[in-house]
Amino acid sequence: IQGLVDISGESGPYRELTQTVPFDESIDSIELELGFGTGELTIKAGNISNLVENSINTYNLEDPRIEFEKEGSTMDVEITKHGNKIFGQKSDEWSIELMPGIKSELNLHYGAAEAQIDLTDLEVDELHISSGATESTIIFATYPTKTEIETGASSLNLLFPEDVGVAIDIDGGAVSKTLTGFTKKGGTYFSEGYDNSEVKISVDINAGATSVTAQMFSQMG
Repeated sequence: IQGLVDISGESGPYRELTQTVPFDESIDSIELELGFGTGELTIKAGNISNLVENSINTYNLEDPRIEFEKEGSTMDVEITKHGNKIFGQKSDEWSIELMPGIKSELNLHYGAAEAQIDLTDLEVDELHISSGATESTIIFATYPTKTEIETGASSLNLLFPEDVGVAIDIDGGAVSKTLTGFTKKGGTYFSEGYDNSEVKISVDINAGATSVTAQMFSQMG
């Protein structure tokens, strides 16, 4: 509990820093474990020379903890915040970039954050999100991503390329749904043309009092 709710931590002056996981040509996949508190979180592909880069704006006196270890051809990466206070804490801003062309599994844990997760140009096999009261936007790629989301009183905005098939399962309390272009069959919502789509994305949502919107978008170029 102390690691998640640290009321003894202190805030300091505003500062900027960057943390990196260096490129290793023998690596073909990344498993990222992320622990973020409150603030703004961005995850996207980057034109970078490292496997992972985290650009941080913070008032926290301690740097986020970053650890990485090579397991065969997989790089296990863990980035977690020190001193996640619930009282008097100024919010952090993290912008995490991943090297394109490497298969990834993302396990994201965050609290009352505004999250922008853009999987465009990434090859994310699995996306797991556990969050508190948050506003999250997820932009999916034309890639078969298995997604599991567990959240509290939140707003979820899901965007899918129109050339993929999407199946969404939603379980929870007072969940409002605006799923444009989806048809409910049994307990699952399917995008138009799901059965004939070569690439399929699954989304399993377990939520509290949450607003869920989903729509397809056209990719230009």
